[in-house]
Amino acid sequence: MSVLLISPAGTGGWRSNERALAQSLDGLGVENRVRRIDLGRLERLRHPWATGSLIVAAAARRELKRELRQGNPGAVIAVNSTAAMLFPFRRLRRLGIPVAIRIDCPASEQFPGFAHALHRRLERRALRTADLALTMGPQSTQLLRPLARQTVEVPLGVAISPPAAPTDPPVLVAYAGQPEFKGLDLIVRSWIELGGRRDRATLVVTGVESGEAYAFLKRHGVAEPEGVRWAGILPRAEHDELVAGATAFVSASRLEGYGIAQIEALAAGVPLVTTPSSGVYEAQPLARELAPELCAEPAGLADAIAASLQLPPERRAEYARRAAVLLAPYAPDRVEPTLREALSALGVPGPPGA
Repeated sequence: MSVLLISPAGTGGWRSNERALAQSLDGLGVENRVRRIDLGRLERLRHPWATGSLIVAAAARRELKRELRQGNPGAVIAVNSTAAMLFPFRRLRRLGIPVAIRIDCPASEQFPGFAHALHRRLERRALRTADLALTMGPQSTQLLRPLARQTVEVPLGVAISPPAAPTDPPVLVAYAGQPEFKGLDLIVRSWIELGGRRDRATLVVTGVESGEAYAFLKRHGVAEPEGVRWAGILPRAEHDELVAGATAFVSASRLEGYGIAQIEALAAGVPLVTTPSSGVYEAQPLARELAPELCAEPAGLADAIAASLQLPPERRAEYARRAAVLLAPYAPDRVEPTLREALSALGVPGPPGA
């Protein structure tokens, strides 16, 4: 019995989600295939998201129907709730095909306002109709449990790595793949405010090219900063190496659906400098418990960055040890048993001998 994954994979985080689910199913010996949605010329219409979400949902429905013409899968997993918003649930039920939705944060948290009312309504319908919601962490589960028929918490599976000594001179890393959501203007303003306190440190911003970043900053009235390197979109291994050697990871997101980059920084033992965020920001309470002085409102972000530059080696080592303990709910060894539970709920048999 095969599992079909319908995946928009529109961001780096959701591409990670898609890969992790497929690899975990492979590891369990469960046959699966991924059907990535290709919007073609409609790609440019993804934004604004109030209309882009409907375009993605319609494309996901078409892809699913094409798959059904070729044969019925044992189960379908929508790799994010947008993909499932227009699923033909009645037809799937008649065919005996259960549906799960991989979801981090409900639209009610991410997309307020009249423009997104239809998105929120369609997502609520999908969650009530689907057999299962695959949540991603404790906060995710807490928000989704009242909205879904059934939830199983299947973490992404973030491996702990031994902390590396930070580079000298210091490097701080920030991810700004969606500059508005990721608060790039807040980070750069704080970096400029830091002034001489940053000494020889460099801020490396990934996920956005320099031209796009400068245009974004100009729209927000932020001057071009000194001491910033725009790394663009990096290969995964190169990004991991950069983060591992960082003095700190800086985040000022206005909205987080989960915060994979921040969780991965903590797993590498790298101190997280952060502000509060709306949505599901799994790393925020962990960061506050680990080092409250590195957690601040946007107005205090410069001071929090300065504090990260002053952490002594013994404090960094203790931070990494405690982070590894707090990340237990997100560990790889939790993925297999929880995914088995999810597959059982969907009626997908495990491999022989499981």
